[in-house]
Amino acid sequence: MKAYAIRSAISGWNVGWRVGLFHGEVFHGHTDAGPVVSAAGTAHAELGEYRLYHISRSGRFVPDVFSGIGYFIVSPRVQQALKGVPKLHFLPVVFEHLVDLPMPRLGDFSWRKSPAADRYDYSGIDMIRDMPHQPQFEKAVQGYRRLYVRDIVERYADKRTVRVSPYKYDEYYPHPPREITVSRTMLSEFHAIPCENAISVYSEAVFKRIAPFLDLDYYAIDVLRL
Repeated sequence: MKAYAIRSAISGWNVGWRVGLFHGEVFHGHTDAGPVVSAAGTAHAELGEYRLYHISRSGRFVPDVFSGIGYFIVSPRVQQALKGVPKLHFLPVVFEHLVDLPMPRLGDFSWRKSPAADRYDYSGIDMIRDMPHQPQFEKAVQGYRRLYVRDIVERYADKRTVRVSPYKYDEYYPHPPREITVSRTMLSEFHAIPCENAISVYSEAVFKRIAPFLDLDYYAIDVLRL
């Protein structure tokens, strides 16, 4: 069985001169794990309850797919592309803070030398949190959901560990390869495995549907044989 491991990847100025840490912070924003809420009376009632994610990010630039605490946050277009795939849930999220921050051009690392970078100790996330909320961007994020799989891979008897490429290529040094736990049985049943290290594994059928929406300057992919 062929599978695809997808993780966010920051190439860094010394590994390709396209995407740095600040690019990634604008692209993905910041997600906090909010309260646990009841799923009763919703399309996700079988879950019983779920955690509601709270997102702070640029409202001027919102990609179809970005990452939040190990899960994809996906647009209505992606949800439509995945329509009919069994056992995938699209859970509501709260965009509590949307700011007027454009995506820097690929290869533009000038923010690192800006007064804002110095003031926020090079944390674009801290800067985003400190910028004023812009309600005019709320329409741009309508319908976005968290792509969620209910089960956990550890309970499957055929679980095994595989190695994938680094989670990110840091701006100063490359990270080592990562290990994730996968299960052929779980992937056959759910078409997706949320893994440790902010990596998700998808069946070939699901990957083909979601791949057109992935920005490969911000995601990297490993092909696995299970």
